[in-house]
Amino acid sequence: MPAQGFTHWCAIFADGFVRVRGPGRLRDMIDPKHPAIMCRAALQGGPFLAQAEQATRPLTLALEMAFAQGAAKAP
Repeated sequence: MPAQGFTHWCAIFADGFVRVRGPGRLRDMIDPKHPAIMCRAALQGGPFLAQAEQATRPLTLALEMAFAQGAAKAP
């Protein structure tokens, strides 16, 4: 089922964010599932937009925004 695959990838991303949690890397107040969901969404929509626009910029922007919002450096 596609939903199980998406859940699996989200768990992999979340685990990666847990691993980078630390001083200046991932804000302690962020639930690792949140940036994981943002990355998954960027990887779902980004390629679609990139193909529609015949450019890689939509995918790049989607991933940059996901990381900026979810994995911003601690203040």
